[in-house]
Amino acid sequence: MAHAFDFCFEGGPAGYFLGESMPVAEGVYDYMPYRSGSHYRLHQELRSSGAVRCQSRATTPSIQFTVISWPGYGKLEIADVTIVP
Repeated sequence: MAHAFDFCFEGGPAGYFLGESMPVAEGVYDYMPYRSGSHYRLHQELRSSGAVRCQSRATTPSIQFTVISWPGYGKLEIADVTIVP
């Protein structure tokens, strides 16, 4: 299930971004969701609180971001991107 652009929520795999790199700026990005408890919890928390914090899994430096909306299947709107060396 590992992919170069994986991201996780609460320590578990939630999906991976499609494209040539991890997002490093705010915007709407295409992603492939994993069928996982973490992905399910991400959307449950997004519905209840309006925003969730996620981070990259396999990249160095680590990239952390906030998911602020789900515009449709396979798309996430992210904000507050932080690159942690």
